[in-house]
Amino acid sequence: MTDCSLISQVYQRNISDTGSGNQREVARNKNQKKQQEQSKKKPSGGDGLRLDQRKHRDAELMREKQKKKEDAATSGSKSN
Repeated sequence: MTDCSLISQVYQRNISDTGSGNQREVARNKNQKKQQEQSKKKPSGGDGLRLDQRKHRDAELMREKQKKKEDAATSGSKSN
């Protein structure tokens, strides 16, 4: 064997042994699996309400909260 072919074989072996060329592919697969697990945990529709229904529900909750706060303020001022 000539020196050139021997060097070429050693060089080819070192390149094929590194195995780090697929780091991007491994990271992509890992991220895809993570995204799938997250989508399984939470439902895609949230609470299942449309936007107008959600706004109406939230407005009602805020009215109730505000009423409780006003009642607490009025009952607190009456006791003084």
